[in-house]
Amino acid sequence: MQIDPQRLEYTATQHIRDIFRANIDDPSKYDRDQRDWIFKGMPKKKGFKEPVIIMDGGHQEHKPFFANSDTGAFLYFTIEVWTRKMGRRDNIADQIFNLLQDNYSEDLDGDTLFDNKLFYVDISTTNDDRTNENDNVLRVKRINVTMNYLR
Repeated sequence: MQIDPQRLEYTATQHIRDIFRANIDDPSKYDRDQRDWIFKGMPKKKGFKEPVIIMDGGHQEHKPFFANSDTGAFLYFTIEVWTRKMGRRDNIADQIFNLLQDNYSEDLDGDTLFDNKLFYVDISTTNDDRTNENDNVLRVKRINVTMNYLR
């Protein structure tokens, strides 16, 4: 997927979601497609089966990079990994880190972060465990990501 600079937040996070769908294997026992557990935004239906990866659209900020010229934007977004097992949560989060730090991570169309001028800047994480509607503990890792988009 090619990123559209006019719709940067939407297309950049969609491209990253597609990279996850192409490269992260579902560790569950369920027979499901990558679209059934890696989402851009909260799933519409309740009762989805874990693990899931949920991306928040985030926001962008334009800053001058070289002598007051605006040559790109910083993108900020959040990814949450929800599962019942800490080890599974952390394993999926590690895969996400590795994919975002590798400029040559590809989506299903073969487009890379580098092709789309998206570059890793920073990641910070917090654990945000909670209970679901059945009082089962969900192990949640919030991953705050900063990427740089160069025009």
